This record gives sequence, structure tokens and C-alpha cells, in this order.
Amino acid sequence: MAKKSISLSFTERFLHFWELHFAPQVDKDSTIIVAISGGMDSVVLAYLIKEIVHLNIELAHCNFHLRGEESDRDELFVRNFAEQLGVHLHIQNFDTIQYANSKKLSIEEAARNLRYDWFRQLARREGRKICPIFVAHHANDSIETLLNNFFRGTGIAGLQGIQAVNNGIFRPLLFAKRKEIVHFALQNNLQWVEDSTNASSDYTRNYLRNEVLPELKSFYPTIEDNLLGNIHRFKDLNYIYLDFIRQTLDKILLQNGAGFKISIADLLVLEPLDTILFELAKKFDFGTRQVSEWKKILDGESGSAIVSPTWKLWKDRTELYLIPIVEDDHNVFIINEPKNYELPNLKLSFSTLKHLPEEKTTDILYLDLSKVTFPFTIRHWKDGDFFYPNGMKGKKKLAKYFIDEKIPVVEKGQIWLLTKEDVVVWVIGLRADRRFLADENSTEILAVRKLLK
Repeated sequence: MAKKSISLSFTERFLHFWELHFAPQVDKDSTIIVAISGGMDSVVLAYLIKEIVHLNIELAHCNFHLRGEESDRDELFVRNFAEQLGVHLHIQNFDTIQYANSKKLSIEEAARNLRYDWFRQLARREGRKICPIFVAHHANDSIETLLNNFFRGTGIAGLQGIQAVNNGIFRPLLFAKRKEIVHFALQNNLQWVEDSTNASSDYTRNYLRNEVLPELKSFYPTIEDNLLGNIHRFKDLNYIYLDFIRQTLDKILLQNGAGFKISIADLLVLEPLDTILFELAKKFDFGTRQVSEWKKILDGESGSAIVSPTWKLWKDRTELYLIPIVEDDHNVFIINEPKNYELPNLKLSFSTLKHLPEEKTTDILYLDLSKVTFPFTIRHWKDGDFFYPNGMKGKKKLAKYFIDEKIPVVEKGQIWLLTKEDVVVWVIGLRADRRFLADENSTEILAVRKLLK
């Protein structure tokens, strides 16, 4: 005889999901924060955590002032609901339209940024442990996220829907579809308010929810279950995928100072190349649309470059270089006296001598203190810098010197200069300006040594 399937109640399924994803990370004696809009989903979530899990909660409500009197109605409802539950309520008012305009964001993006930034501030309030923030996304939200990411363009990570735990945000209702949450709310006589904009298809998610999914459901009646099954399979596949990407990037990314270098020949033989380039670009904060620029650089001339908010990608002959972008203002150092100085990726020793030593290497500089003296400045080179290179005739711009010396384009930005009132004294570790060098007749000598870091 076939075994009968056991149907778990909504509450039992919630508790199972809670134990699986959240119980190990939540201290039963701590106070957690539940985001509350006044809508059905967040009301059910607050009720479940307070009355079923029996945790201490505080509610957090955002008033975005986008729906006039309705926004104020929601705030009043949430105040009454918090009073009924006997919990503390946090309320934050936002000028969402002004913020969106100033940041050049859509209203959806602006509201999301404001909401989560404030949630994280609450989680890190002075005098308390960092606590998790609970939000009421459910299975249908996860389906909409999958479709939105798919249509916008994404990798496997974007096909996993919404994660149960991500960056301190916890989502205990992802196990349930919206209709199941409605049924639970009605069974337990819970009250909520409706957001009238949910009926509008002006926003992307609303359009997917109100227009796209119902149309697809007329052709594929089980589409919700199918997509949720796909999300589960994509999550499993992503574990395998990430392991492959990690091993591949470990092989081709070679440490180069504060950055990395990649052999173009080694990169071009990898398969699938487009996917590997996508993950490389993502790792270094390049946008999805910049992946095509990576491909152009592979075929481009030496010196081709693109930037992300935090990294520069340069091509130099047969290699790609990735170097971190650092603000120039943070890379100017004043040298006031003879002693050791430890700077980013550079360590120097300054000491005074009476006689000129015989030891001479590119890592040691001997200056005549009657020609140049403290204070000195250490900085990176910039356009227009020139010097009178020792062992050469006349003066030369540093840009031309680097070309003549075949210094890779990417390394130029990492070269340090010792300067005096913006005059180049030494291209550190490479060549000195001959005008300031000590000789046999010098009686006060400054030795500057580049030390191993």
C-alpha cells in the first residue's frame, strides 16, 4: 500500500524553514527588527515571529511620502498594530523624490536604497549588538526577481531568485506563495492595509506581477511551481559553477604588487571565455555592459584601458593588468627628517653621511645637502613631470623616459617620486636627477635607501 503524503500546516512549514535557515543565527534572548509596511506580508511576518517563534521584536516603518494621504494612513495603521502587539516602533520619513532626483535613480531604486540604508543603521545602533533585519519577501517575490534579472541580463547568481539570508537581511516567508499567506492572515483574523499602487503596472515588478505572469499562467498553469523548482535547481548548479570559477580565476590571476596581472594567451584558451570574462569583470566591480569592452581590449593595442569604480584594467603587450584605484590625495607624503618611512608598497631609509660611499645601485640615492634638503615630498608621477636624468644629456619628460625604458603602462601609476617643491629629485628605484647628486667634494650627504617591504 502506498504511503499517504503528510501535509504540513502553514505554521509547521514556517517553523521548519525557520529552523533550517535562521534559528542558528538568531539569539533567542536578543531583540530583532522586523520591517513593517502595513501590508499583509509584513503583518503576517511580524505576527509569526512575535507569537509563534516568541522572539522580542521591534518594528521599523518607512514613510516614503509617495502616495499622499495613503502614506500617512499606512503609518497610522502601523502605529496601532505595534501598540496591539506591545512592541517598540521605529518610523523614518524620507523625501524620496528629492533623493531620486539628486542621485539620478528611479523611484524604485531610491526607495530601496533609502530603506536598506536605514535598516542597517538600526541594526548597528550604538550600545547594542548588530541584529538581523527581517523582511517579508515571499516565493512570488522570488519569482519576480528571477524574471526581472533574466530579462535585464544576468549570470547564474541572478537566476536564484531572492536569498533567504543575504547581507544581514533575513527573509523567513520565502517558503510560501502569496495566496498561502493570504489564507493564513484570514484564518488568524489579521488586519492589513492595501497599497493602491500595487494595482498599477507603472513599476517593473508590478508589470511582471500584473501583466506578464498572468499571461504566461494562461499558457502554463503550473508556471509558479515550475519557476520555484528552477530556482532550487539554479541554486544547486551555482555551487558547482562557483567552484569552477574560483579554481579558474586562481589559476590566471597572478599577484602583482597591490594588483593582479593576467596572461592574455592563458586567458584566450579558456572555455567558456565569455562566462569567465563576465565573472572577472564582476569580481573587479566592472558592470555587465563593460564585459564587451574587456573583449575589445584583448584584441586592442597596448595601452588600452577601462576603469570600474575601484579598479583599472590595462593592456600591456601580452598581459592584462588590474590595479586598484587610489585617490591621489592619499598618496602624498612629507619627509621632514632623516629616519625610516613606511608608505604603501614602499619603505625608505633616510640617513646623513660625511663621506660618499663606493656602493652605488639604483636602490640607493646620495644627495648633496648643500644643493637640496628637507622637507621632501613623495608622490606618484603626473603629466608634465620632467627631470635631468643622471647618465643622460639634457632634460626629459617622465612620460618619454618611461617609454624609452619600456616600462609597462600599468606600472607607471605605481612608480613613486622623491620631489622637492614639485621638482623631481629621484624616480625611486630607477634613476636620479643629476643636479642634486653628491660627489667626492660633498661634505654633507643624505643617503636614501629603498628597502625591501
